[in-house]
Amino acid sequence: MTATLLEKDADKNISDDNDRTPLSYAAENGHHSIVEILSKGGSDSINLGAKHTGETALMLAAQNGHETIVELLLKVPYIRMGVRGRGGDTAFLRAIRGTHQRTALLLIDKGADVNAVNKKYETALQMAVRNGNPNLVELLLGKGADVNMKADRGWTALKEAKKQGHLEIVQILISSGADTEEAVEDAVETGQREMVKLLIENNADFNENYGAALGHAVEMQYRDIVELLLQNNVDINANDRDALQMAASRGYREIIELLIQYNVDIKGDDGRTLQFAARSGHREIVELLIQNGADVNGNHVGVLEYKLYSRLVHLF
Repeated sequence: MTATLLEKDADKNISDDNDRTPLSYAAENGHHSIVEILSKGGSDSINLGAKHTGETALMLAAQNGHETIVELLLKVPYIRMGVRGRGGDTAFLRAIRGTHQRTALLLIDKGADVNAVNKKYETALQMAVRNGNPNLVELLLGKGADVNMKADRGWTALKEAKKQGHLEIVQILISSGADTEEAVEDAVETGQREMVKLLIENNADFNENYGAALGHAVEMQYRDIVELLLQNNVDINANDRDALQMAASRGYREIIELLIQYNVDIKGDDGRTLQFAARSGHREIVELLIQNGADVNGNHVGVLEYKLYSRLVHLF
C-alpha cells in the first residue's frame, strides 16, 4: 500500500498537526519494510522532530528497541544521530532509557557520545544505574563512560546506585574506579548497613574527612554501623575523639559503652568529653566516663564548672 501511494505521487514527507511524518510512525511501531520504503533516497526531513517532543524517527526506533530499523536509518543519507528531543535526549539516550542494550551498542559503535547528558543533566550511566541494569552499566563502562562524572543533582552513578540499593551495580562501579568518598558518608547517614559492609569489603576509606563516617553513625545512633566500622579498624579517636564527644554531649550511653569496649581514649582528651557530658546534664554519662578513667583534673574540667552545669558535685 505504501509503495502504491508513493507511485501515485503521495508526499512521503508530509507531516500531521504534531509535525510527525509517516516515517516517524513507521519507525516507532517497528514496521521495517515501510521504513525502508519511506527512507529510500534520504531527505533532511528524516531529522524532523515532533512538535511537542522533538522526537525524530531515529529516537522513536531507539527508545522502542527496534534495532534493525535503527541500523537501517543510520545508513540513510542526511541522518543526524545527535539530534535532541525537547528534553535533550538523543537517540542513544532513548535506547539507554528503554534498557535496549543491543540498540545502544549499535549507536555507540556508530559514534554516539557515551557521556552525553540531557537537559536534566542525566547521563546514560545514571539512567542504566537507575534502571538497575548491571549488564548495561558494564557495557557503558566498557565503552568509556566516565564512572565519576557528576550530572543529575550533582550526583555520580555510584551515589545513584547506593540510593537505589543496587549492590551488584555498586560493586561494578567501584571495581571500575568509582570514587567512594561521597558514597561512604551517604551510606552511613542513611543507615544502609549492607552498603557500608560492601564498601568496606572494597577497601573504601572510612577515615576520610577526619573520621566523618563514624561521627555520622554515632550522631544517627546507628549502633550496628558504629560496631561494623569499629570491627574494621576505623579510627575511633579521629578528629580529637569527635565520636566520643558527640555521644557524651547527647547522652548516648549505649554508643559510649561500645566505644569504650573498643578502647576509645577517654583519658587523653584533657577532660573535654567529661565537660561536654556535664554541660549537657547527663549525670549517668559523667559517672560512666569517670568510672572508665576520664580526667577530672584536666584543663577543660573545673569543680565550679560542674556545679554550674551538671550539679554533680558529689562525684568530686
